[in-house]
Amino acid sequence: MSDGKIVGSDGPGSEAVEDLVRALPAYFPKDESSGNYKLLDVVGEAIDRLDNDITTVDKAMSIQDAEKSESIDRIADAVGIKRRAGESLEKYRTRVLIEFQSLTSEGTLSDLFISFASILNADEEDFWFQDWADLYGSDSRFAFLVPYQKVQDSVLEPSDIPTLADKLAPAGKEVEAQYNGSFRPVSAADYQSGNYQQGRGFGTLDGNGDPAESGGTFGGLIQ
Repeated sequence: MSDGKIVGSDGPGSEAVEDLVRALPAYFPKDESSGNYKLLDVVGEAIDRLDNDITTVDKAMSIQDAEKSESIDRIADAVGIKRRAGESLEKYRTRVLIEFQSLTSEGTLSDLFISFASILNADEEDFWFQDWADLYGSDSRFAFLVPYQKVQDSVLEPSDIPTLADKLAPAGKEVEAQYNGSFRPVSAADYQSGNYQQGRGFGTLDGNGDPAESGGTFGGLIQ
């Protein structure tokens, strides 16, 4: 800018630029050829660069969003994890996240939900807990229901899930990790009153006698 010219962005005005221009009083020239627009274009471009820098830093500081191995390494070093030879970035990220969650967890049932949701990129509402005290007279064991598709979409193997559940289990508790089908039993009273989700039960059987896709899905023990 040593020649006295205002240098703006080469592309179309960004949202930041448009916001600045719109904020000008009505009697100020606002067309793209005006000096006001060119000046604010420079300011807007600087705002855009700052926003992009903040986004990049935020991603680098988050295990889930880090785009480079070096960003994950800082957290991996703190939890004692090293990247294995030939290991994909996603697998490395997940192993670090698992170890981080296990070290920071307070060993509560709530932490189990939070940790699994973070590791499998899911919502806490996607998981279910089933106390076996009433069902089987077992005070120390419970079932933790995990959404099948989230496991399939992750870099984890199904066999990793029970190990992970044991690692994150509350103190003195045994966890049976199971796939969470969408079928939900309801009481006779709820059924008669219509107080249930019809889409969560098997609607009918197909020609082979299996539940049709119009209803719920199977659940099962993860091994």
